[in-house]
Amino acid sequence: MLTSVLPFTPEMAATVTQYCTEHSTDVSPEMKEVWDWTCGEFEDADKMSSPLQGTTMKFLASWAGAKRVLEFGAYSGYSALAWYEATKQTQAEIITLELDPKMIAATRTTIAKYNLGDRLTVIEGPAQQSVEKLTGMFDIIFVDANKDGYLGYVKAVLDQKLLSPKGLIMCDNVFARGMTISTESNPQLPDKVRPYWTECGKALQKFNTYVKNDPRIDVVLLPVYDGVNISFKLAAAERPPGGAGRKPVGGHAEGADARRHVAAAVVAGFGASAEMQPAREPPRCRVGVYARAPRRVDQLGAPGTPPPSPPGMRPAMTGCA
Repeated sequence: MLTSVLPFTPEMAATVTQYCTEHSTDVSPEMKEVWDWTCGEFEDADKMSSPLQGTTMKFLASWAGAKRVLEFGAYSGYSALAWYEATKQTQAEIITLELDPKMIAATRTTIAKYNLGDRLTVIEGPAQQSVEKLTGMFDIIFVDANKDGYLGYVKAVLDQKLLSPKGLIMCDNVFARGMTISTESNPQLPDKVRPYWTECGKALQKFNTYVKNDPRIDVVLLPVYDGVNISFKLAAAERPPGGAGRKPVGGHAEGADARRHVAAAVVAGFGASAEMQPAREPPRCRVGVYARAPRRVDQLGAPGTPPPSPPGMRPAMTGCA
């Protein structure tokens, strides 16, 4: 195989996504409930991570033994719940940055329902301002917020030395539904969201170029989900402009090779870019759990409430990323 992306049709991509989900470690009932509720509650729920991506997050956090996690963009708290569950052994501190009052309310509902407040903190306000006040190092930094902010967020992380020596930065949606690659690459993208994702694509083109050329990090851009950019910190390196000819210095090579196994594991376990397909109209979510009619934030349930199973459930569509 000479390329890294299989030429799936949207229908086949949905089938492959379901196959991968069914043959991967399942997410918890709590994560399924939050994901399902979010799909029914928010019209733009296609911005949320899929169940398979939730599994990926937990896989990476567990593999890394993360003790501190920082995420840009909380949405409904689904990813924060994944980090929380994956780091029970290390009792990691998790900080999530969010600006949107609606998503702050949804995330706080998730925190209260599943008793996450002992290790999970929501910082409200513009992420660029919030990150500049942070100190210490983080083992996982997940960026899934406004796409025009990615460059500034990652630059601040590196400038302030917030990434631990063995940590990783994981940036989601760097393909912007394909618009980063070409505005002609996704003819099935709905017209009402095409302008938004086109602008995102322009910003992410600049971001992808920036991280490729930053001498402080080693980068791999994976053709999975909606494009995932994973960066590792270089302890010491010589890198000419343009990113070519990296030369490990001192004892760095062994550590870098070990950390690259993270990216290799993602490709091996979740490759073929099965989830890089656009959301259908109206936005709904991926196969693996079920979509319901929209509900208010206060209907998510009280702490300890088991996942509801009302009659008439139907398979959700395959559109979240």
